[in-house]
Amino acid sequence: MDADAGASPNADHRLRRLLRRKPVLALLARPEYRDCRVTDSLEGAPAAITAANGGDAHPVMAGRDVLGHVHGANAGALAASLSAVAELDIEGRALAADALDRYRELSMLYSVTDRFLAVPDIEDVARIACDEAQRFTRCDGVAVLLLNEESGTLDLVASLGAEVHSRSSLPLDHGLLADILRSGSGEIVNDLAADSRAFGAENDLRSIACSPLKSKNRVIGLIIAGNETQRDFSAGDLQLLTALASQAAAAIDVARLYGEIEAATTLPSDLVYGLNDTPPPRHLLLLAVQHVVIALVMLPVPVLVGQSAGLTGAQTASLVSMTLIAMGIATLLQLQRLGPVGSGFLAPQIPSAIYLPPTLLAAQAGGLALVFGMTFLAGAMGLALSQIIGRLRKLFPPEVCGVVVLMIGLSLIKVALPLLLGLTEHRAVVDPRALAVGTLTLLVMVTGTVSRRGSLRLYAAILGLLTGYAAALAIGLADAETFQILRAAPWLSLPDRPAFALSVSPLLMLPFLIAALASNIKVVGLITSAQRANDPTWKRPDMASARGGIIADAAGNLSSGILGGVGTSVSGSNIGLAQATGATSRVIGVLVAAIFVTLAFVPKLTLAVTLMPGPVIAAGLLFTSCFLLISGIELIVSRLIDARRTFIIGLSVLAGVGLDLVPEAASEAPDWAAAFLGSPLAFATTVVVILNLLLGLGVIKRTHLVLKPEEPARDVIRFLERWGAAWGARRDVIQRAGSALRDLCEELRAAGLESDITLTVAFDEFRLTAEMRWIDERMCEVRQDLERSLGHMRRRYGCRLRFQQSAESDKLLVDFDH
Repeated sequence: MDADAGASPNADHRLRRLLRRKPVLALLARPEYRDCRVTDSLEGAPAAITAANGGDAHPVMAGRDVLGHVHGANAGALAASLSAVAELDIEGRALAADALDRYRELSMLYSVTDRFLAVPDIEDVARIACDEAQRFTRCDGVAVLLLNEESGTLDLVASLGAEVHSRSSLPLDHGLLADILRSGSGEIVNDLAADSRAFGAENDLRSIACSPLKSKNRVIGLIIAGNETQRDFSAGDLQLLTALASQAAAAIDVARLYGEIEAATTLPSDLVYGLNDTPPPRHLLLLAVQHVVIALVMLPVPVLVGQSAGLTGAQTASLVSMTLIAMGIATLLQLQRLGPVGSGFLAPQIPSAIYLPPTLLAAQAGGLALVFGMTFLAGAMGLALSQIIGRLRKLFPPEVCGVVVLMIGLSLIKVALPLLLGLTEHRAVVDPRALAVGTLTLLVMVTGTVSRRGSLRLYAAILGLLTGYAAALAIGLADAETFQILRAAPWLSLPDRPAFALSVSPLLMLPFLIAALASNIKVVGLITSAQRANDPTWKRPDMASARGGIIADAAGNLSSGILGGVGTSVSGSNIGLAQATGATSRVIGVLVAAIFVTLAFVPKLTLAVTLMPGPVIAAGLLFTSCFLLISGIELIVSRLIDARRTFIIGLSVLAGVGLDLVPEAASEAPDWAAAFLGSPLAFATTVVVILNLLLGLGVIKRTHLVLKPEEPARDVIRFLERWGAAWGARRDVIQRAGSALRDLCEELRAAGLESDITLTVAFDEFRLTAEMRWIDERMCEVRQDLERSLGHMRRRYGCRLRFQQSAESDKLLVDFDH
């Protein structure tokens, strides 16, 4: 007999049941076994039949359990026969249990499938999953948590019964739940206290069964069933939970897809062609040409670099052509979300003025080879920054992005006003002709944009530019030299690519690093502005899209360095133009990229745009800057503003504008600082990021308020408004949360609560969570009435409410999406 075998606690009962079976009774009645007796132990009394005494004791085994013993002649054979019958009995019961588990699983799947299909909302799917899991596993509590890839946390979506997860968001650095997510396999932990891995949440659970939510071979979350008393969850329980998790994951993916389709088909009221729309061919070409004309305003940047490097006219033309090809590549990459590459928005690339100061230094110090090498290095720096942008999410709240977009709009004014007034190096007084042409161009653009006719709005920019160009030619604002240059330029020409050579200077690494940081922060701001323009329900920056935008931007600089061009970046003017015309279609971007590349081989068209009269260019810049200014202001005021944010925004804008007004302040700056002191935009961007980091230190994200019975419930609203401004929360969420918590306090007082209410409010960028806790034994009696009120609160304020009672206190948990 196995050393581990022994009598089980119910062995006597199992033996009696075995001996009452008809086949066993017939076996015992056989002549050879009439002298045998069966006992439940060596010294025990006969269990059923006593025929003879004496002889060796032979065990009757059922698996590893000893049910009893057989004594007498032929006892060994009888014991073996009884053991075989007991084994068959075990197998039959196992098959019956398995069949029951299968029946339970099929029954659950049958009932839950229709319920999942009937709800298109993720939270409703999660609540149904919790309800079914608790019903079929008979556990104390269930919770569904979804993986937030942006923040790297598990977020609580729904729960039922006993508290499984005390926090709305759980970091995934280590612990039991992190292990299950990584392995993709469910686990049973029947004694949580004995498990060395941390569960990561405060609760009273003793045993859990946990299964990952898997869809298309990727884990999107977890479903957890738990018990507050010691329980042995079975493999059948886990199997049922896994089947439910599979169905829930598929339903959640469908709900997400439904939400994306709904968002894609719900255009903001001021858009004519959204991201996924395809404008008719008669509109498409003109819309793309508008973007190209606005973008080519910055082509003088590579010309200045060529002059600084002492290039010939042909070499400078080659520098411009290669930059155009790099612009086309980067613009095309920006349009789609190809894995980690691309923002998914219409965001044309232009030669970047932020890179101009360090690029001029590189041209003077090492010629084209150093320019190309440092441009390539700037692209590599952008790729490195993109990998940590998600962790730096706190550095880019909406007010920081808003300041960047606002400063982009302001920086265009400095370029535009001298051109509008006809001020040049050789003319210090206003030219009435230039002012008249610029005013006429701007007037046509503005009139077309505010017109009720959609076609005029779409073509407002190109109509204004053509009108201004014609007016400038009519009054002789364009000189004869312009026409001579245009006439001499060929229609078609293959770019003469510079000799391939890359070199890097350690002395220029810091200026280019600063320029890359400033440029990529600008990209985050502009992509955020594009997100807001395309999403009527926009709440916060999508850092995954911003990261893709930085990668595409970096790819543009990498290709520019290899091809032989200068640094490029997302164009704020084109982002503003897309918002002005109400056309943000990606198809427009494809045509814009194609035109960029084509222009590299058509010098006459490139010159026609770059030689456009200054007042016409100025009108186009002022036109787009209006939309950038308003977009920046809207981003800033989308959050509540307190004294800390007042200084973050005010000082950074003053720094940028001040440097613009007093450029002499940076005249004595060292070369390494020229990258951001040479550009008010870069300087303001640097200041706002540093101020946000420094003034944000020590700002707590959790606070408490104790409401005495005699204090009015409206104090909650003032309390939330004060802390909401400190946290930079959305105004509408704070107002909704304040009203909901005030009403809940009044409901509790009306129900008879006379004790203090302790309110704890926690905030992150994604959720505002409030916990109301009190101690009053009488409140247990009115829970049903309260829960009816809670249902009304859920519908009215769009929040999640959970009522929990324990021996120490009662509490109400309220969650608001942010």
